[in-house]
Amino acid sequence: METITNAQVDQILDDATLKQLAWKPGICRNVALRIVDSFLPDKIQWSDEINIGEIDAKDKNVIGCTWRRLAKMGIIKRMEGADDHRRSTIKSRRGSTIWKYRLADKAKAELFLKENGWTKARRGQPELPL
Repeated sequence: METITNAQVDQILDDATLKQLAWKPGICRNVALRIVDSFLPDKIQWSDEINIGEIDAKDKNVIGCTWRRLAKMGIIKRMEGADDHRRSTIKSRRGSTIWKYRLADKAKAELFLKENGWTKARRGQPELPL
């Protein structure tokens, strides 16, 4: 059995992310905007407690890629420590492992929202198209 290195895993995940961004850029962008916006008032959050709006079942795979991309951009950072992960209590997640994240750079977060047309009028209204 061949052992996969961390570098190989990272490359596989990067490739998957690029495919999602190429094929589903609007969905990835909308999810990213909702995630980033949620971190401005609450600097530390569990990933399953953020309202990312309604996503079709066929598009659910963009969620993980979007979290990974935001972390690589330096906007959010996955927490490390004794309470950095837990089992999800959300029924649809079926007890999967979820992570705690923190806002890594407020200025980057605000710039990301601004450059992508996110306004206060859209907050609290996830049904508005972007």
